[in-house]
Amino acid sequence: MDTVVKEARYVLNAAVLWPLQPSFPAIALDAVIAALPYDYPSSRASLRATCRAARAAMDARCERLCVSANYATFAASAPRFTSLQTLDVSSITRPGEGEAVARALQLLTAAPLASVQLYIEEGAPDADVIAVARELGALTALTGAALHAHVSRRGGRALIKAAAALPGLKRLHLDLVVKRPLEPDDSLYILGYHEPPFEHRPSDGWFDATPLVDLDWPLLEEVRLRRAALALLPQLAAAQLPRLQLLAVEDTLHADAAAGGAAVDSLWGAAWFGHITHLVFKLPDGHPVRLSGFAPLPGPAAAAAPAVLALRELSISPIVLSHDEARALAAASLPALRKLALAGVEGAGLEALAVAPWLRSLEDFAAEARPTLSEAAAAALAAAALTSLTRLAIGGKLCLFNAASAAALLANPGIFVSMHNLHLKNLQIGSADGSSDGEPLRALARMRMEHLTRLELQGAQLAAHDFLSVLPRAPWIGQLVEVNIAENDLGGVQTFEALADLPMTSIQRVELSHCGLTPACIAALNDAVWLEGIQMLTLYDRFETRHEMNLVTRVLDVNSDPLSQLRDSGRFSVASSARYHDDDLVVDDEDPGDDGEDLYDNLGEWRW
Repeated sequence: MDTVVKEARYVLNAAVLWPLQPSFPAIALDAVIAALPYDYPSSRASLRATCRAARAAMDARCERLCVSANYATFAASAPRFTSLQTLDVSSITRPGEGEAVARALQLLTAAPLASVQLYIEEGAPDADVIAVARELGALTALTGAALHAHVSRRGGRALIKAAAALPGLKRLHLDLVVKRPLEPDDSLYILGYHEPPFEHRPSDGWFDATPLVDLDWPLLEEVRLRRAALALLPQLAAAQLPRLQLLAVEDTLHADAAAGGAAVDSLWGAAWFGHITHLVFKLPDGHPVRLSGFAPLPGPAAAAAPAVLALRELSISPIVLSHDEARALAAASLPALRKLALAGVEGAGLEALAVAPWLRSLEDFAAEARPTLSEAAAAALAAAALTSLTRLAIGGKLCLFNAASAAALLANPGIFVSMHNLHLKNLQIGSADGSSDGEPLRALARMRMEHLTRLELQGAQLAAHDFLSVLPRAPWIGQLVEVNIAENDLGGVQTFEALADLPMTSIQRVELSHCGLTPACIAALNDAVWLEGIQMLTLYDRFETRHEMNLVTRVLDVNSDPLSQLRDSGRFSVASSARYHDDDLVVDDEDPGDDGEDLYDNLGEWRW
């Protein structure tokens, strides 16, 4: 075999190597190894034959390997990779599979393996989990480990101990759901009234026996904790992590909000907290994030808390900050902060944040007011001289049928001079309902935003007049790469015809969901002057009748039309349902979206 194998991937149902397809430009591989994802005898034979055929190339050249089936057969082929750097085992479910993976890991000690990702599904026996953990801990060259596991307490402890035995680790991702023994109160679960017991939220302190208190990870730079994350925080706070920079906590399983708040509080006193640069909290609504760690130290000089002087990025979601919490955050000294994302700020919290001295240094600011963005808060933000912003995502949870807030926010053009990405949500900017003359949109269209490439105007009350007379005159309309005008009732075919005529000469992605679509509106987009360069057009809406829904399919079945060609090329995603038949969903070529993205990718975009 002459092909240089950069990545081997077990995915389909053929025992052959097939060349790289044009649809995978982002992955540097020259061949794909394919096998059935089911443990049938024919599948095992296919995989065994494929492994033999590819053995020489895989052993000597394979750098990245993703295994998604037939672990026992894979291990039986005794792979001895000498160049392998990344291993992804996507699922361990059946008895014996963990032992097989453990044997395969044993054979990788000679490889320069730097990164491992393991998925252990519910049903894997403790013996298998412990076997995998044992061999994982022996891979001392690892610098990155991602462990996704649905395990018992014993199995969870074994995995964490294995990670603790990796002194060279720089990146650790723990995504844990813990099974617990049945208790008397579980009778309702057994009877089917609730989720099964193994999905129940873990009890507090289930990690108490795990030796994290004396943990010494001298090189660890990044920790990402998901699901049963809060139970780990007190132990993590006591660990020795002199180089830790990024901490991301997403806990969706913790039952006790008070205990969860106490777990977060434990971070503020951690010895390593002073050099954290990226901090992400994604906790269940109702869990407080008491910002005591951000408050000024007591004393006449009111010195800033040194624990947060290095912080560059802070994200808190989906919980809502109270007015007092917003004031505490505003009072902190955050000289390095450049990126702030708040999924919710209640009441006058945004007004309190607007006076923060560090706010004017922000480059990326996202906040959602609850329930709506008030005129006072918008005016306070406009007066805050946020001249360093390159991205602003601001708005309210609910639609606002009043143009005063939008007008107040857009009154200071200096905020928008350096803007690359602007997202205004549920602010009345257009003139759709007749209560406004659309002056906020005209003000936006007059601005010279030379760097603007992404514009999102969700729930902005846009109308046909705005597309016919206002947006075409905007100096930045031709430089937009992405436009999202979802949640606007655009009011008929005339508006879509005007939208189709917009001179968006650089556009690549357009989102038009929940915009009052009809089959005729969709058909009007066939004449869009910007369709030629489009990479993704996304539509979703509900129709009054199934007949209308079926008409959409007929509109898109005209093979000579541009929309039909877009659909066939995978650049058009459309989904529709009848208003009174939500179970009848018609989906055409669904966009995979961001399902594969890391939730905590600090280089990616913030999302609402």
